[in-house]
Order: sequence, then C-alpha cells, then structure tokens
Amino acid sequence: MFEEDVAELKSVAACYKPHEIIAAPSPFVQVPPLVPPLRFALVEEGIFRGAYPALPSLRFLSNLRLRTLVSLLPEAPADHITNWCESNGVSCHVEIVPAFKDEVMLTHERAAEILQLLITPDAQPLYVHCLDGRTVTGTIIMCLRKLQRWSLPSTIADFSRFCRTAQAPRPPAPHVLAFVESFKPELELARLLPSSRLPLWLAMALRLPTAARQELHGDLSEARLDAPPAVPVPTAFSLERACEPSRRGENSSGWEMAAEKVQKLVAAPAVDPHSRGESLLKALALEGLTMKPGARSLRPRQKRGLAGASAVDG
Repeated sequence: MFEEDVAELKSVAACYKPHEIIAAPSPFVQVPPLVPPLRFALVEEGIFRGAYPALPSLRFLSNLRLRTLVSLLPEAPADHITNWCESNGVSCHVEIVPAFKDEVMLTHERAAEILQLLITPDAQPLYVHCLDGRTVTGTIIMCLRKLQRWSLPSTIADFSRFCRTAQAPRPPAPHVLAFVESFKPELELARLLPSSRLPLWLAMALRLPTAARQELHGDLSEARLDAPPAVPVPTAFSLERACEPSRRGENSSGWEMAAEKVQKLVAAPAVDPHSRGESLLKALALEGLTMKPGARSLRPRQKRGLAGASAVDG
C-alpha cells in the first residue's frame, strides 16, 4: 500500500511544471459600461433631464428606477425607447414639440400641462428630454424654476450650463427669455396643480408649513429613490397667494426689469476680455517710444534709503 502511494505521488510530481502558470478563471463578470445620456443632470429629487437617450444609455436609465419618460420631440420616439419602456414598466409620455428657431413652439397652456406632469409625485422618478437636451428641455426647466421662485439671474445661469459654446456659457435667446418672462405659474398652474400632494422640494419653495418638518425628520433610506418624498397640500392653499411679490421678496416688476437688462446684454456685441489689456500694453509701448529724456515715467518712484539721503545731505 505504501509503495502504491509513493508511485502516485511521483506521477503527480512528474506532471508538475513550475515554469507554466495556470490562469484561474476570473470571479468577475464583464458587464456593459454605464453610459448616461448627453447633458444628463439632476433637476430636483425625482426629476432628471438630458438629451435623447441612445441605445447604450438605456442600461443607465434602468438604474434610476424611472416611472415616467417625458419626450419633447418633433416626432414620436424610436422603437427601442418604446420597447424599453414597455419592458421596464415605464410610462412614456410624448409631447410633439417642433424645434425652436425664431420662436418658442409652445403655448403657456402646454408648458403648464408639462409642468403639472413633472411635479406630480406619482409620476416620479421621471426623465424629461428633447433632442439635444438644451433649448426645449431648458425652457420647461426655466418655467419650473420660476414656479420655485428662483431669481432671474439664477434661472439664466441654470439654463446656460447646458448651452455652452467653446468660449463661455450661452444665455437663452430673446424669444425664449420673453416666453419665460410672460409665463405666470400662479395663473397657468392654479387649476392644474396636484390637489393632494406636492414634492417636498416644491413645497419648501412655496413655504408650506409641513415641508420643513418633513425634511427635518425625513426618511433617508433606499426607498426614497423609488418614491421621492411628498407633502400633503392644505385645503386652504392658494398658489396665487404663495407667489405674491411680498412673499417672493421682490417687487412685481422684478422679473420684467431683470429680463430687460438681460436682453440688452444678449443683444450687445461680445467684448473681447483681453482687449483692455492689449490697449494698455499698446499705450505703455507708445509711451516708452515717445518718452523724452528726463520725462517722468508711469512707474512710481522708489524711496531712497537713509544712507543715500545722508550722503546727499553731506
């Protein structure tokens, strides 16, 4: 018996080759990368924005646990988007909106209906998009920011983040700015506002009394991703009263006055930020060429030390 064991050990040792490395199977499984849509961003808790979702971006959107997909497109979305919505239980809401060229191809009533869908807690989390994720989506988000009582400079800065050029962020076009300026959320959304609940972030912007208490003692678990927190709307709540100028902290013409200033800045020709520096350098160079001997320079004179002063006095 002992001899048989020794023979087996020798056979195993003969098969062992230390110069050969046997690669063990990897415990990790390669998965496709997560590719977010172009200009993807979080608007508020439960609302995401971006461009038209391509096929590689659908896996990324699946991890957001969406309930609603809001498409603002010139035509119906492609089949891969509708099939993905059906297989993932996502409600696809399509609004046919032509591209903006010289005018906003929306009415205030349609913009209010889209906003009413965005702020409905039962529809969140949701993803709103247009073709490029800039102008059409940005116009709707600007109307939402006005409902949140944002100031006009902050609203324009938020819009310009997604409309950057090679040099700097691009402000909204004058016709887009005029559309948002004339949009009155307290009038357009008064009949469309959800009567039972509002998202917590909107309730805090409108200063509902129960919003601050719920935010202080809110749930921070993973269940908040599936159902963003909402606040019940009091029976005596009035959107028009919540958006009064006295409650906003500015006069009634604050948006109009700020809009006029922005339109003047947009219409003004762009100024090269280096032009002043170049003109100063040219002036200094011209002074150096034309300065006569003994003339005073633009450079301030240095103070002489005590030793130099005593030597001169002596």
